[in-house]
Amino acid sequence: IFYGWLIVAMGFILMSIGWGIVYNTASLFLGPISEDYGFTRTQISYTMTLRALTQTLMALFAGKIYRKIPIESSMKVMSLVLAGSYFLLSTSSQLWQFYLFTITSSLANFFLGLVPLSLVISNWFVEKRGSALGFAFMGSGFGGMIFSSLAGRWIVQYGWARTYQILAIIMLVCTVPIVFFFMKENPQKLGLRPYGEKEESFSVKKGIAFKEALSMPYFWFLGLISFSTAVCLHIVMISVAPHLTEIGYDFTFAANILALVMGGIAIGKLVLGYLFDRFSLRVAISLAAFGTLVGLVGLYF
Repeated sequence: IFYGWLIVAMGFILMSIGWGIVYNTASLFLGPISEDYGFTRTQISYTMTLRALTQTLMALFAGKIYRKIPIESSMKVMSLVLAGSYFLLSTSSQLWQFYLFTITSSLANFFLGLVPLSLVISNWFVEKRGSALGFAFMGSGFGGMIFSSLAGRWIVQYGWARTYQILAIIMLVCTVPIVFFFMKENPQKLGLRPYGEKEESFSVKKGIAFKEALSMPYFWFLGLISFSTAVCLHIVMISVAPHLTEIGYDFTFAANILALVMGGIAIGKLVLGYLFDRFSLRVAISLAAFGTLVGLVGLYF
């Protein structure tokens, strides 16, 4: 079995734990924490803003960061930071503490998530790259589906602080062994060649220089569309659970609805990866955009 598929499987687990917990269960903690300490919904919701800002700032400088720090080294350190941050969240009682450990957990999750895994998997695959990325990133939805349901039950049974501790242990047990023993940045480290790469055509492929991209209207248009899409979808994901509890549904039901949303994301990413390999990029993204539009219009009504 090609080792790259093991990399994909490890990426699936990292996305399940990282994005599945850090981002996709975050909204479940807002209500219980604000009720225990008397924070307003706006004050505790700033943790969601901090997560987004951290991801945005890190994405802007990701290129420079990875030119100086190897991906494997950053993953090893940040796997420990992630678990530690979640355990410290369980001991927090002041707003600044929730803000601080939200930032550190989001920072750690960045170095274990979309950007580094995109780079690593792209190094390992020439053919079936779309399917490989789709399967790995499917982990965020799968993990969100599983952990949204579990966290919802644990918060009711054990409280939000104990739930943070349980999730911290899961992070430590699942992510640390992966990045220390299995994750390899490129196939050359194991004397292998990328999947589908022909020996005579093997070479390092270069893209467009950053300064050149900045002068292209297409680059800015793509950025604007990506930003707008992210705003529309993330607002739904972070507000659906609190909204349902506020209009009368119980906490467990709200958590299960969030889990259903995450399940849809998991299936969608797997299907999208297949469509990338089977059809053109334009066709795959057009179908995804249509699904997004139908979903948002449906929610409005």
